Amino acid sequence: MNNPSGVREYYQAIRDRLKNYIKSDYLANSETLLLYVDDLLGELSSESTNIAREPYIETSASYKKIQDGIKNSSRIEQGVKESLIKLVSNGLGIFPDPFEHQVMSLECFLAGRDLFVSTGTGSGKTECFLWPIIAKCFDEAKNHPKTFRNEAVRTLIIYPMNALVSDQLARFRKIIGSTEFVDIFTRDTHATRIPHFGMYTGRTPYSGDMKPASSRELARTFRDNYLIDETADANKQRRQANNIEGLKSINKYPARFGEDGLRIFIENLERNIHRPSQYDAELITRFEMQNCPPDILITNYSMLEYMLMRQREANIWDKTKEWLDASPDNRLLIVLDEAHMYRGSAGGGNCSSAGKTVLSISHFCGKGSIYPNDSEYAAKRERIN
Repeated sequence: MNNPSGVREYYQAIRDRLKNYIKSDYLANSETLLLYVDDLLGELSSESTNIAREPYIETSASYKKIQDGIKNSSRIEQGVKESLIKLVSNGLGIFPDPFEHQVMSLECFLAGRDLFVSTGTGSGKTECFLWPIIAKCFDEAKNHPKTFRNEAVRTLIIYPMNALVSDQLARFRKIIGSTEFVDIFTRDTHATRIPHFGMYTGRTPYSGDMKPASSRELARTFRDNYLIDETADANKQRRQANNIEGLKSINKYPARFGEDGLRIFIENLERNIHRPSQYDAELITRFEMQNCPPDILITNYSMLEYMLMRQREANIWDKTKEWLDASPDNRLLIVLDEAHMYRGSAGGGNCSSAGKTVLSISHFCGKGSIYPNDSEYAAKRERIN
């Protein structure tokens, strides 16, 4: 018996929709063409005129899972482990039964080793650096509270393109931007702030100098997109509320602290104030990040080159250098995500530029150099079978 939800049925449904579209839009005015529609568009048509090929099915690889992998690990420091287990219980991005390579990545990172992760699609590669980043924040806040008070870039995540940067924001919003994370982090570490993250690319508002008119324009944009207009009629307010809930459900809503966090951000913008609170997970504008460097900076290598050359971003690296100098235990974690995209003639150039940019960070932040003793590295690529 045929499966009504099988691959063949989906293929046939898609093919039929395309066939009907071509018939109605391009063949409807010609009786002659309609007579031969099956010869032209049917499954038995020639290869040169066939509108769809047979589906190609490839099974996904299976990866070994470890039951209670975080809980049962003997290589994760107990204090950090207890906090991670709480994140597991609250469904905040850490899985109760993770893949073996995810647990190994976390254990190796906490042991001070660099990582290179190469595995297949759907195997949870991002978690291989996401969990170490979170563990790193807990570890410093618990065991080195004095240096954790310093504003600095502790993790630098570099992507080859902007689209991938935007996708990563959703993950951090879901975890660090949640009220549950704030409660767990502050209760477990007794810290007076939480880790901050921010996207710094060409899309980050706004370029140039901080200007009242530009800040007010940005405030209007955020108010229109993310707040409910209290002066609007009931129908419009309902549509706005549904839109906001939709954005929150896919983690596309900026992660500011509390119900009024984003409203406070907008009201500050209207006064040309770019200052996050200690519990705002996400830094939104360039000026917030220039004044208060985020613990986790997400960017691409092209923007990073500009940031290392321009005076307006110098404070980011100056504060990072101060943090590095504050303790020999402080190390800058550099993540090169989607490393498999640095391939071919264009990719080779991108890889060379990315490598030179990373070395430039050594010059700006280190004691002459932050490589290899003052930095940690993690690279992730998708294995192409």
